[in-house]
Parts: sequence; C-alpha cells; structure tokens
Amino acid sequence: MGVTSEATPNLSNAIAAATIRRSHRPARYAGRMPSSETERWRAMNEPVIKQFRETGGQTSRKHPVILLTTIGRKTGKPRVTPLNFTVDGDRIAVIGSKGGSATHPSWYLNLLDDPIVTIEHGGETYRARARVAEEPERTRLFDQQAKAMPFFDGYRKRVKAREIPVVVFERLPGD
Repeated sequence: MGVTSEATPNLSNAIAAATIRRSHRPARYAGRMPSSETERWRAMNEPVIKQFRETGGQTSRKHPVILLTTIGRKTGKPRVTPLNFTVDGDRIAVIGSKGGSATHPSWYLNLLDDPIVTIEHGGETYRARARVAEEPERTRLFDQQAKAMPFFDGYRKRVKAREIPVVVFERLPGD
C-alpha cells in the first residue's frame, strides 16, 4: 500500500520533527530520551558511577562525589547514587536537594526506611549509619556545603514546598 499525497506532508513533518528532537538530545542520552524522572536521573548518574569506580573515586566533575548505596524501600534492591558531599570531622554530610526539586530524592526516602547504607569514598568502601541532621547542625552543614558549592544555596532559595534535608553518615564500628 502506498502513501497518498495528502499523507506525505504530514509524514514529512513528523520525520522532520523527530529528527529535530533527536538532534537536540543531550549527549549523555545515547539512544532514546528517558521518559520518566527516574530514568532521567539514572541516565545522568550511570556514567558518573562508572567513572568513579574505574578511577578509584575520581570523576571529571568539579566537586567531590561519594557513591551512596541504599536499599530501595519498594524493591528491596540496592540503589547507587552519586552525591556531592562535605566532610565534617570523621563524618560525611550530604544535602538532599534533588537538584532543587519540590520532592525528596528517592535515596533519602530509602534511608529513612533503612538507615544502614554503604559509602564509597575515594578508594574506600564502608558501611555507615545515616541520620537526618536537626537544627542548628542542619543549617551549619548546609552553609558549609553551600559555601564550597554555591548552587546548593540557589536550591535552598528556590525550594519552598519542603525543607531540604541534610544527612550525616557515620561509619559503623569495625567497618
């Protein structure tokens, strides 16, 4: 069955539109554009995780990164997330900003259900207990990280629907 002349302009327009959409995809999305928010985060995070593990904790990112492994609260499966962090004494602190989103990140919700996590920091891997910082520690740690990484201050100013949590990781004894 052939294509009618009436359908040809619509078909041509559809092909042109698809070509334009593909040509404007960010380079990190090889193949199809992820459809869900979870898929988009995964597509951004997977190359960082791979590079981190291949280089013993180094990445090409401007700011330092740890890998956090939580247990998925719905799936029960390990979930790995690269996160910017700061060091506070012998502890690691992270901000649950989700890029300035109005909702909490999945990793944060996971550790509320199970606070025992795995941290990969530099070339070292260890188990830690996560806890949510409370005031005044929360503000002190947030300010400390925002000073080193000013984009976090922008998230703080933009997010009104929730308080962005700060999570502290303390190494488990013997780990």
